[in-house]
Amino acid sequence: MVSKYKDILQVNKRYYLLGINSLNDNNQCTVLIVNFKNDELIIEDRHFVDNFDLNIKVLLNKDYPVILHVEGEEVISKKTNNQVGYKKSLLFNANLDDFYFYEYFQDNIVFVSIARKIFIDLIVKQVNDLNRAVIAVAFGPFVLYNLLPIIPNSSSLSSNKYSIQIENAKFTKFVEEQKDIEFTISHEKFNQKELPVLASFFGYKYPSDTISFENDFTKQNREDFIYKGRIKKTVVVSVLLLVFGILLSHFSLESNLRKLSEKQSQYLFSSQKLIELKLLKEELLLKEVIINSNGIFNKNYITKYMVEVGNSVPEDMKLSSINFLPLVKKVRKNEKVNLTENTIIIEGETNNDKVFNNWIMKLQALNWTREIDISYNQISKSTNTFKLTISI
Repeated sequence: MVSKYKDILQVNKRYYLLGINSLNDNNQCTVLIVNFKNDELIIEDRHFVDNFDLNIKVLLNKDYPVILHVEGEEVISKKTNNQVGYKKSLLFNANLDDFYFYEYFQDNIVFVSIARKIFIDLIVKQVNDLNRAVIAVAFGPFVLYNLLPIIPNSSSLSSNKYSIQIENAKFTKFVEEQKDIEFTISHEKFNQKELPVLASFFGYKYPSDTISFENDFTKQNREDFIYKGRIKKTVVVSVLLLVFGILLSHFSLESNLRKLSEKQSQYLFSSQKLIELKLLKEELLLKEVIINSNGIFNKNYITKYMVEVGNSVPEDMKLSSINFLPLVKKVRKNEKVNLTENTIIIEGETNNDKVFNNWIMKLQALNWTREIDISYNQISKSTNTFKLTISI
């Protein structure tokens, strides 16, 4: 049982790397199922199918996040000078807001892939409709730049549609070329269909300043998946603590009952031991009452506040603890456990007063927040600690 819960706690370790190649009104599909653990990438499974629409449900049948790469007839790739207005010169009179641009900047040159937003958004929507989170998107052949740190001496790299020539870790030219080629990376064999999805994964894990792509449309998916993972961890940890607590109480009770039975046979049911047994039963009952009353299984209690507080935290602010129903005082043996009802205590640190003040305003705007008591202390020139006591 414990090993099962440990496996559940491994959030964000497996991914679907999904490659779509648009060809003759048909979307061919490449899927790598990978396990990323301790900075090591393990290829667990591979799939290649000719029809994305027919096979996508079967391929993406587990709750893993999706990293998407798109190529083919709907994607145009160009090499041009890095100068003002180069996008307009590539698209003539077209509306730039109708297109996504995936750009790789190299010296005074831009390698750029262009795709209509409606085409990319439709593929993302098809995956999202399967309740799979698309957390990153790339398209075109220039994503292969992300593989250069892994295979620095490579003279060429290929995708579904293109072959890119490389000298001194720089792109020199690319040509449209479709042929089956094998590449070896860390003793693992990959073909030209798999390289772009692999490069998209490393681009997501290790972003480069030389690559630009406005992919804010996947931001909500990434945030939702992260918070889903955090909630999943919290629930599993809570269940583990509950199980271990019950087991500990059970074994403790059995041990004491056995000792009591021995004492009863020796001392003719000593009244003192009967009192101890009564106290143990009361302690067990108290623990059960606490477990049933602390809201651990109530989704509207923990999940609501955790998600709303978590969603409000700015990226450059660090939380050290969130305490729901804090203890009134330290629990002593044979004393009643007293909890501070309708209270949440949040502690953390920040280096930006303005961001902190804006966050406080967001918390105050939540419909369940009645009052916020703030303790704010400067511990260094650039760092402040804070403690919020929220009445709900």
